[in-house]
Order: sequence, then C-alpha cells, then structure tokens
Amino acid sequence: MNIKGIDDGVWEKRLLSFIELRFLEHGIEFVDDQMPKMVIDVNILDSRIEKTSSFLVMFSVYNYSISEEDYYRSMADTLITKKLMTSKVFSQEVVGQTSSNMIHRDVEKSINKTVSVYIDQWYRDNPLRQF
Repeated sequence: MNIKGIDDGVWEKRLLSFIELRFLEHGIEFVDDQMPKMVIDVNILDSRIEKTSSFLVMFSVYNYSISEEDYYRSMADTLITKKLMTSKVFSQEVVGQTSSNMIHRDVEKSINKTVSVYIDQWYRDNPLRQF
C-alpha cells in the first residue's frame, strides 16, 4: 500500500489491517511475492489553508497473461508458453474532495467502497470460489 500526502504510520497500519480483514472475511488472500498482486495507491492533498482537500484512491490488481496469438499457438502445439506478460486485470479509482478535518474519514469510506466493488467483481468472476 502506497500512501502519499500524510505521514501517519498508525493510520496507515489501521487502513492496511482493515483491508486485509475485509478480504479475509471472503477468503481472499494476497501473498506479497506471488501473482496476482494488488497495489493500493492513496494520494492525499491536505490543504489546511483552503477549505477543500483532495484525495485519490486507486486499487489495481496485476496478473500474468499471454497474448491471444500465443495462447492459440500453445493450444495447437500442446506446449505451455513461457511468454508471459504482466497485465492489469482490475482497476478502480475514486477521486474526492472534502474538508481537511474529514479527510481521514472520507478516504476510509472510499477505500471501503472500492474493496466492496472488488469483492463484488471477484464473486461475479468466480461464483464457485474455485480460486
């Protein structure tokens, strides 16, 4: 998880724990050194002077893939190709504006909504929980 704009280690750990617990409720785990890999970026522009602060929450999931041509060629040859690419298989972004004193709460709400969107998509792509 990459958080830019606020230096609050306790809040960052709390966010990471919340996200991990939400996924574990549904049996979804991400291992650091394995694919698929989830990247969470949070960018905050906290303006204590102006009335409005801005934030961007972005979830991305990367996995290995092969081109359609290589896939069909490997099916015909009955060989597994080693020409794997890294592709973004899921992406969700939330851009918001709020007051400076509500920035933490609104970022947390956006993260919660984004996690819900991901879990909903995961169940649609994997209705029998095979993966």
